Amino acid sequence: MSDLELCPISGNRVMPIIDLGRQPIFMGTTADNLASDVFHEMSWGATSAGIVHLITRVPLDVLYAKSHNSGLIGKVWLDHHYKFSEFIARFRPAQICEIGGGHGILCDNYASHTNFDKWEIFEPNAKKSNNKRVRIINKLFTETTKLKEIDCVVHSHLFEHLYDHPSILKSIHTSLPTEGLMIFSVPNMTKMIQNGYINALNFEHVTYLPEDLIEYLLVRYGFEIKEKKYYLNDHSIFYCCQKVEPKLVKTYNSPENIALVKKFFRGQFEEIKRINVILESITDDCNIYLFGAHIFSQFYVSNGLKTSKIKSIIDNDKSKQSNRLYGTNLLVEAPKIISEVRNPVVILKTGAYNFEITQQLRKLNSSVTIID
Repeated sequence: MSDLELCPISGNRVMPIIDLGRQPIFMGTTADNLASDVFHEMSWGATSAGIVHLITRVPLDVLYAKSHNSGLIGKVWLDHHYKFSEFIARFRPAQICEIGGGHGILCDNYASHTNFDKWEIFEPNAKKSNNKRVRIINKLFTETTKLKEIDCVVHSHLFEHLYDHPSILKSIHTSLPTEGLMIFSVPNMTKMIQNGYINALNFEHVTYLPEDLIEYLLVRYGFEIKEKKYYLNDHSIFYCCQKVEPKLVKTYNSPENIALVKKFFRGQFEEIKRINVILESITDDCNIYLFGAHIFSQFYVSNGLKTSKIKSIIDNDKSKQSNRLYGTNLLVEAPKIISEVRNPVVILKTGAYNFEITQQLRKLNSSVTIID
């Protein structure tokens, strides 16, 4: 474990702005005992210009030692992958390198739109592909990675995970031919922060990336935006960029980001207090569940959500069911459990996925009470 002292983007000192205390570092489930879970103090900091980073950083080989199936379950995610593959197909790249494409869904969707010559995937936890044009490289893409004979680099919800944006962007720029493309999808972090979605910033999403900072980085490191598109109002932004010469740009300066992030986390603590008051008012004979074996539930439990009345976590991912949510003592069950009980209560704090999940829960049990 190491602390970030200097901002990788500006080189300026990062000063602490908020300390969240002890948090689990894996957003998935486990069959191991709670004693084996790893926790780390989570502190956030910022430069005076408003570039906000996680200060306490977990080594990448520890953080991504295993997959937690993010982005695999639910209509919102499946639609995202299809829409993003459509977006890529508009520019018809044929020799593609995908960074962080472990589940292979993007490649499969792209193949349904257009032909391609090859598709390389850099991902330490990638699954094997039956497509002979797909090559899996079970490694992280780093600043020393060299690519050959590609015309496009794609990545989906990777940018927010990078520890050093300048180094990775330089590596991608060097690997691409003249006028080569980088096409990517990134969380719409400003909307997520404004709406209080806890998955916006965490141990994996280590930098607050508003659109002006993303676009500053693109210009500075030699990428011209050809097209930009929003997926939903509060989920993702698609970018298609072309390799150009890097440009000297004014120093990034948006100090208002600091106040926004502070307000975001303070709002989460207030929300936990609000939910606890509701839980105290519910009689002991009620069946209460917490939805989502992921960062949403982990954050609330780690930061004071009272779990004594909570029966279990419910989650649609079958690979998580019957396991324990990492960092908690709560077991995971299939959502259908609520169809078997009278007047169940479900705590639902899943950001952009709330509407989709609410519909599912009401179909399972029309008498469900949802705390959102």
